[in-house]
Amino acid sequence: MNTNNIHNQLVKTGVKYAHPVVITYDIGANNEPNGHGTVAYKIEQVNKVLGDKNSLAAQKLKGILAISNIVVGDSIANVLLIEAILFDLDMTVQQFSEIYVENPSRLYKIKVADRTQFKTIADESRLTEPAEVQEEIDAAVAQVKEGKAFVRPSGTEDILRLYSEAATLEEMNQLAQTILDAFQTKFTKY
Repeated sequence: MNTNNIHNQLVKTGVKYAHPVVITYDIGANNEPNGHGTVAYKIEQVNKVLGDKNSLAAQKLKGILAISNIVVGDSIANVLLIEAILFDLDMTVQQFSEIYVENPSRLYKIKVADRTQFKTIADESRLTEPAEVQEEIDAAVAQVKEGKAFVRPSGTEDILRLYSEAATLEEMNQLAQTILDAFQTKFTKY
């Protein structure tokens, strides 16, 4: 939970993993880097919290929720939702685009002899086996600013997916190369 009382929960990649988690909340949302995303809510819970309140804030919340498509990640509904929020905040699209700055990131493939030797935690963001591989990833991440990296096995072929992210393109490439080099030299047995 962050300082705004917003609970963030990581799940495996894919709507089939995110949606069951999202619908457990009174108001929940999921998003993926590919643009898929859904806002789901339990209108009976929203009405219960708001009661008979007919305040402008209550009307706005109900209106915003009515725009969203609770069944699928509807990009048109999501754009309308953002437009309504920007209008209400008297914020321009340019101001909105400055709220979030995306770090450089990239996905890589690493060929391995047997992907089943690699086990992850439920959200696939950390390896549990082999432990020495995760230790190497952690050490590499610690060397770059705003570094993030994880390795997860493919579900269909003997490859690992490496995600690398850092504050700058140079550091992101450095992080990825460090991990790729470790697989070439230290982890050839996998």
